[in-house]
Amino acid sequence: AVLPGEGARAARGVARLRRDAALCVAGPLDRAPPEETLVRARKAAEALGAGAADGWGVDVFAVLTGKGAAASDELPRGLQGWLDDYAIFSESSGRTGLFAEYLAANPRNRSGSLLASYRKIGGNFLGPLVGYDGRNAFLLRDLWRCSELIASQESRGGFRYRYWGFSRLDLRWLALPPPLRLFEETDPTAVWIPDGQDWDGLNDRFALVPRRWTAAYFGRWPRLLNGSMLPELQWASGDAQLKLKFDGGPEWLLAAGLRAARVPIRRFSPVAALLCQPGSKRGRYGRCTRPWPPENLPYKYSAEASEAHANVRNLELPGWAWRSSPVAPALEPPCFASEADRGSCCAKAAGLNGDVGCWTDVYSFERCCVGGKRRPGIWVLPSVPLAREEVKASAAAASGVGGGRQPLCWQIVSGVSQCLDSTQLDWLADDAAV
Repeated sequence: AVLPGEGARAARGVARLRRDAALCVAGPLDRAPPEETLVRARKAAEALGAGAADGWGVDVFAVLTGKGAAASDELPRGLQGWLDDYAIFSESSGRTGLFAEYLAANPRNRSGSLLASYRKIGGNFLGPLVGYDGRNAFLLRDLWRCSELIASQESRGGFRYRYWGFSRLDLRWLALPPPLRLFEETDPTAVWIPDGQDWDGLNDRFALVPRRWTAAYFGRWPRLLNGSMLPELQWASGDAQLKLKFDGGPEWLLAAGLRAARVPIRRFSPVAALLCQPGSKRGRYGRCTRPWPPENLPYKYSAEASEAHANVRNLELPGWAWRSSPVAPALEPPCFASEADRGSCCAKAAGLNGDVGCWTDVYSFERCCVGGKRRPGIWVLPSVPLAREEVKASAAAASGVGGGRQPLCWQIVSGVSQCLDSTQLDWLADDAAV
């Protein structure tokens, strides 16, 4: 069952000539976060559009799912009055409904041989369609439904958005993201994804996708159902069964699909984290966090929440801001004890993201093997004036003790910090390099 968002289309969504981006928020109604979190989502969408010529750079859509009678409920209060369009779907049939879609896409494959091929790869990227727990297949279907909702808006209005965005419904923004114009000025060709939480693939909580790559990001569900994506996944797995330290879940599938399409990826400092709903089962990755001050809300992943809060603390300090920069803070302790370890962990022959046995919820292939300190992105960093002050202070301290300049570090999780060394600080202090 589909309940369209009748009357949800605002006049500004039809009359506006310039089209910047469409952002789709998706998730199950029974996991809808508190109203204040949805208000933050609205403010985040407005921040993305800040600086647009007409003041409305981003149109916002929602794809929501409910079970049985819940599918006929009205929008959560925090989503009312600001969406350009939305649709509510019934999920009462669960896995049976997913399998029916699979059969419809494969009328000659009723034996399930395609699903058997996915099982052979291993992983949980299609759970529960291939028998695993979780909502990974439902998330992929939500992305496809997002694409249909956005494409319908484009068709009605006779235009094309330059970017499509996605955000999970249970993602809580602790600070505002950078504006769309900064993403575009930094790299207009890349898909933008929050840094960290890659596991064995790529972070799948939020993305800002140039129109050229929307099929690669949003269109995986029909390609999985009809089998056209199978060769890409077999290539990504090296025609072998996945090592399941991190389940081979949606993050792995996202990385496999984007790399097969040769999609450029850029990252930005995370300032949002997934909330943990009451009664949520976390499985092998532990329990929800304890209520996190100052909001006293539980989060799904402690490292994600800790990193986001650390970036927010820096943004609240005088002189810290979003900066487009090739200088990415490095992890301390460093990723590897030796070059031999680096070679072993980063070897692409070991897997899509090297040897997954090397990675944690903080240390990842992207952070440790791709680009090193010169990893272009948009980061929460000291401004030029503050960087100059830090350079002077570290130089004075070094001359006083007769040693080298110390890095500027801040803790992101217990026992791990991010740091800027003297070379990076020098670059940040040079306004000619900005």
